[in-house]
Amino acid sequence: MNTTNTEECKDLINESGLFRRSVQPYTNLPFVFAIWAVQKTMTPDKKDELKNIIQQSLTRAEGDYASVGQLLAKRINLTSEESVDYLAGFNFRIGVRERAAIEEFQELLLEIEKLEHV
Repeated sequence: MNTTNTEECKDLINESGLFRRSVQPYTNLPFVFAIWAVQKTMTPDKKDELKNIIQQSLTRAEGDYASVGQLLAKRINLTSEESVDYLAGFNFRIGVRERAAIEEFQELLLEIEKLEHV
């Protein structure tokens, strides 16, 4: 990424604080809102258990956005149909493109930090 784009990204991040509005148009990568993380001290068995629970929950929810949407709609003031559309717009799993987006964002943050020290 060239310096001009980095500067533009820095300005947009500082103005809005949102990756989706600032960096995504430059990278054409998906927006990664959050990831699951665990403490390094967690035992492998507990990590596997948590991973299985999360995968099962995602599989169940992804197969039934209508039920999840009904619960969500009440909380965020949307109709059930709107909440189903909202949920369907997300990818709840980290794949190759999502990992690339995370790496790109980390690189941009490093560039911004370098520019702030100049």
